[in-house]
Amino acid sequence: MTYTAVHADRVDRAIHDRGRRTVGNAGIGHHAKRPFLVVGFAAETQDLLKNAGAKLARKGLDAIVVNDVAQAGIGFDSADNEVAILSATGETHVAHAPKAQIAAEVLDEVARLRAPATAASEA
Repeated sequence: MTYTAVHADRVDRAIHDRGRRTVGNAGIGHHAKRPFLVVGFAAETQDLLKNAGAKLARKGLDAIVVNDVAQAGIGFDSADNEVAILSATGETHVAHAPKAQIAAEVLDEVARLRAPATAASEA
């Protein structure tokens, strides 16, 4: 099963206007009912890998996908992106590509991260 969350800064106001509350997901990696695999996303403007690595540890994530929102032609208001995926097993860089391709690469990395645990539970 896959759960997703959107960045709260972009939706809090709309949800608040409809009379609903949001629950922050910043500490989900440390929660007692933590999902099996927690992947975060970070939009950074400087020191991408350093800042993403700090968030990975602070939030108890298994992986984090980071992109440079200060770089023209990728990210917000663009059909393309370029990201790095950090995890305990290392870094994977996904070069400038359409967002659908970036998403496929992120899902491939999630599958790779799940593989050792899935294989162990099937044994």
